[in-house]
Amino acid sequence: MVPFIVAARELSFRKAASELGVTPAAISQSIAQFERRLGFSLFYRLTREVRLTDEGLRLFEILRTQVEELDHALSLASEISLKPSGTIRLSAYTCFGSQWLVPILADFLQLYPGINLDMRFGYDLADNDKVDIVVRSGLPEKSPLEYHEVMKMRSVIVAAPSYLSRMGVPRIVKDLAYHTHVILDNGEGPIPWFYRERQPGSSERFVRDKLVRTPRSPSQVIVRGHVDVSHEIGYFGIGLTMVNDEVVKDALTSGKLVQVLESEQFHLGNVTSNNLYVGCRGPGKMTNRETLLFRHIHDGLQARQLPDHRAPAWRG
Repeated sequence: MVPFIVAARELSFRKAASELGVTPAAISQSIAQFERRLGFSLFYRLTREVRLTDEGLRLFEILRTQVEELDHALSLASEISLKPSGTIRLSAYTCFGSQWLVPILADFLQLYPGINLDMRFGYDLADNDKVDIVVRSGLPEKSPLEYHEVMKMRSVIVAAPSYLSRMGVPRIVKDLAYHTHVILDNGEGPIPWFYRERQPGSSERFVRDKLVRTPRSPSQVIVRGHVDVSHEIGYFGIGLTMVNDEVVKDALTSGKLVQVLESEQFHLGNVTSNNLYVGCRGPGKMTNRETLLFRHIHDGLQARQLPDHRAPAWRG
């Protein structure tokens, strides 16, 4: 099998023989035996060159991938005996970074002091070859990274008890037009609120997304760049705000904030899935240190959520 892989890569029995330290005749004999075993030809043997048959090309692509994965696995195995070191570039939404990731990362660095973290928090996340791991809500349209769902979340509308006592509790979605909205601006403009309209006569079946009407009176409060600030403003009774339920879980439990219209389904902007994801290069493509950090973040985030709301376990 190895003579075939090298010869297919080089398209030369002579070069394969030189690389493996044997004679061209030995390469030719080995490949001929492999072809008899398979029952089909792998090469067209021409006067001055060899070319892969269609069957040979398909087999080479399969075996090449497996060999690359084996080489990567052996490389990781060699790292296991050493203390992990090097730099990992991490990018995350600000609210997740400050509230959830920092304790997880502090624990990770105590376990692996030889690893350096280059951390970038914000809402304009890079999904390219300049970042190793990304933590974000919702999936990007295009990304070279492989994303794994780690936490199920939903958008909820919350307010401080003082605000609801003063302005009243909205009972239906249309009531939202008469309340102050604390709106997040991600740099491209205020992010609109949407809700899922139910089919008439059904409490379960949803038919379409509809825009939540902007306030008639009083006004909107725009928060630029920081979703965590938007719900903190809500603590002071300024207005209603829409956030992911996990972000304000502690505030809801303590009564600092109150959820309204609990039976409705909401989402921010055009992102219909607000679940939390961790992006990485994928199994077989990460270094050992990246794999260690991914698992640490994945398990740490899942540990803070109730078992029946957790995303499927990562199998990488």
